[in-house]
Amino acid sequence: ATIHRSGRHLLALINDVLEISRIDAGWRADSQLSFDLPAMLGALADVMATRAAGKGLRWRMELASDLPQRVRSDETKLRQVLSNLLNNAIKYTPQGEIELRVERLPKVEGRSGNELTLAFTVGDTGVGIEPAELEKIFQPFYQTEYGIRLGEGTGLGLAISREYARILGGELTVHSQPGTGTQFRFVLPVTTGEASVNPYPHTSGTP
Repeated sequence: ATIHRSGRHLLALINDVLEISRIDAGWRADSQLSFDLPAMLGALADVMATRAAGKGLRWRMELASDLPQRVRSDETKLRQVLSNLLNNAIKYTPQGEIELRVERLPKVEGRSGNELTLAFTVGDTGVGIEPAELEKIFQPFYQTEYGIRLGEGTGLGLAISREYARILGGELTVHSQPGTGTQFRFVLPVTTGEASVNPYPHTSGTP
């Protein structure tokens, strides 16, 4: 089991180093394809709910009722950003709750009818981040003191997530209170040609 854990950690480190190297070299490609947003979020929630339950944490996902069913963006990069944020939230939360909230922001004047902005918020009730560390967490290989004590991760997940957010034309920000928890907010512009509204239940969670 130790060998397998070490192997997975090494593979994650290699993949992250390769990814940040491509980004540093100027690689900015993204695949703008139409995909089912609620279905992607539902599949992601299934994985994260299981991981949260494994630590005894409550899981909650809330999707706004006016989300479109299909949007056009880079599904792979969006899923990776959310996975990084949620995995961090679970890792840095000893007890309490993990939440993913997705909403549709008010329409920006001057944008066409099929252009909209989504906001993905990942919140936890974990250890929080010290103010002095907030300015550094997006730097490659940087880890908080708590993260170093855990001995997990590569220190590249947040750096990659912020670069992915920029590649997609969005913005990733953070707000945290030490001892209370952390919220990451990813604002992402997308396009859609669909008029349908999310048919899935708009909330999910574990007691």
